[in-house]
Amino acid sequence: MGLFGVAGLLLGVVIIAVAMSLTLSSATPSISSTTTSIASISGGPTTTSPTALQIAERATCIADAKTVGVAIGAYQATTGTMALPTSAAWRAALLGTYLQSWPTSSLYVISVAGSARGHVPPGSERPDPGRFFDGDVLVTIVASGTTSDATVHPDSACATL
Repeated sequence: MGLFGVAGLLLGVVIIAVAMSLTLSSATPSISSTTTSIASISGGPTTTSPTALQIAERATCIADAKTVGVAIGAYQATTGTMALPTSAAWRAALLGTYLQSWPTSSLYVISVAGSARGHVPPGSERPDPGRFFDGDVLVTIVASGTTSDATVHPDSACATL
């Protein structure tokens, strides 16, 4: 798949994610959490299941983070540049050619760690897995202010939505 094929695929993913987000945000707010009644009857702990809206918001967040991650990979492969100094520099480098627009949400913020945080060459082991490094896709949950590394932990970065 050539660069245009990857760009087309990314555009398709972004369009689907935006359509899902718009469709679900206009849904009626009557969707509510359900609790597991068997556990509460037996005296065990109750668990709250995520609503359909929460599941869709998490899926959109994960798709946004992965879209930015793929754009970073395409940028690095095309330009040979592995490190940029700031999140703003990454954003400027990706917009236009690799991303049509930056993913936005009122629930989370997607950013990219700059080289001021440290650089790990591709294929190298991270010296500190708990630290953010250059080119890592970061997800900050607005409600809690928590920032997670979607490059290292793609499944859990959006889990608290």
